[in-house]
Amino acid sequence: MKISADVVGLGFAHVASRVEDIRRRAIARREAERAAREARAAMRRDVRLMTERRAQELADGKRGSP
Repeated sequence: MKISADVVGLGFAHVASRVEDIRRRAIARREAERAAREARAAMRRDVRLMTERRAQELADGKRGSP
């Protein structure tokens, strides 16, 4: 059975398309993971700053009981 060059070409195009889709999804996943890490780091930083500010205000006597 002879397979035409067009059929082979379509097969390669399909495989290349799937590989590109997988690569694109992997890149998007890495970017999402990085954004999530940065968001968590920002939240930790904000909580730390608020805690330090609150501790300083309590030390200075500017605030009463929580």
